[in-house]
Parts: sequence; C-alpha cells; structure tokens
Amino acid sequence: MLEGKNIIVTGASGAIGFNTVKLCLEQGAFVFALAHQIKDHDLLGSLQTEYPSKLDTFYFDMTDFERMKEVVKQIFSKTKEVDGLVNNSARLSENCMFVMNSMQAIREVFELNFFAQVKITQLIARNMMRHKKGSSIVNISSIAALDGDPGMMEYCASKAALIGMTYKLSRELAPFKIRVNAVAPGITESKMISKMPENFKEESLMRSISKKVAKPQSVAEIIAFLLSDKSMQINGQVIRTDA
Repeated sequence: MLEGKNIIVTGASGAIGFNTVKLCLEQGAFVFALAHQIKDHDLLGSLQTEYPSKLDTFYFDMTDFERMKEVVKQIFSKTKEVDGLVNNSARLSENCMFVMNSMQAIREVFELNFFAQVKITQLIARNMMRHKKGSSIVNISSIAALDGDPGMMEYCASKAALIGMTYKLSRELAPFKIRVNAVAPGITESKMISKMPENFKEESLMRSISKKVAKPQSVAEIIAFLLSDKSMQINGQVIRTDA
C-alpha cells in the first residue's frame, strides 16, 4: 500500500510511533524515524536490522529547532521527495490541577506537542509543495482534544491546537496536492497512559463503545491508510479511534 513512498514519523519510539514505522516498512515504504532518546535505540534497532536499506533513525530533541533543521537536511540529502509526514511526538505533564500548574510546565507541553510539530511541518511541507506528487500529513491528536479528558489541560489544549492546524492546512495545502488529516486515539496501550490518573482512564473507557484499551497496531493501520493513495478523497478530517 505504501510501496516506494518516503515517510517521516516523529515520536518513533513510542507505542503508536513504533508500530507506524513497522507497518510502513512492511508495506514497502522507506521510513525516516525520529525519536527523542537514544536509550530507545534497541526498539528501533530491531527494525534497523530487519530493514537495513529501508530505515534511517535520528535521535534528537524535537524542541531543538536548529538540530531539527540539520536532521531535515540529512533527510533531503537521501531523498528529494517526501511523500508522508506523521506528527506523533507528544508528552504529558505531571498530574496537577489547572489552578496549581505552572506556566513553565504548560509551555513545555506545548513546545513538543504543538510547536515542534508546526516547525517540522513547515520544513517538510515546502518540499511537498515543490514536487506536487500527492502527499499526506497525519497529525496525531487525541480524544482529549475533543472530550476534555483524559489528560491535563495543557495536553488537551495542545492536541486541540493540532486539530485546528489540521483544518487550516488541509485547505491551504490542497492546491499543492497535499492532504492533511488527524487521528484522535482513545486510551491506547503505551507508556504514556501510565501517567494518567486511573479515574481519567476509567471515565474515558466508559465513554467508548468497546470499553477496551486500544492496541497501538490498530491506530497504526489507520495512519498507514491515510498515508496511502487509497485515502486520496480524505482531507481535513479528524478520525476518532476509541470505538
């Protein structure tokens, strides 16, 4: 489904990111995996061994924009055209009531969850606009952006900002044959949910149809579909995955 496409995935060492990288590789794409911590190398390293000519990994802090520019230059030195971008990097802040939280903690969440995704989208979209090949950007939001929980205020707000970005860019970039969609996962098996208060998890699961924690592989399948040419008629949409 993704044969011959060049795909960039941020947050590649997380549960959804890793499974997205794996599935894209299985479907024939060349993947540039961007991850934050070098200690996660073993996770992506297993894929590097299996797909030595199909996967490049870069470890850096996504909030370091100068380093990001260097990484993007390295990517462009290896491929002239990027077909897909998955904006998946994210973090939760510590469990804290809004009125007790610090502005610094709020800014740190926005720096990664929103501004870092904005910056890399700017850098990659310029390439996509030039070749007008038919590209896809997939922003990973959350049901927290739609329902207000689970998650802290800054997490909910930063993920909601990604949805606003999705709606705006889907219209602005459409003339360049670039589609922009968002996926809003519900509670999904990952390290991140261990930071969520139990009552938030339970309330979120009760609102879902299946009443089950989702598998990251199932979210990755939706992302891969949106990256593929099979979803050419889908643009400017937010797809919930909490059924």
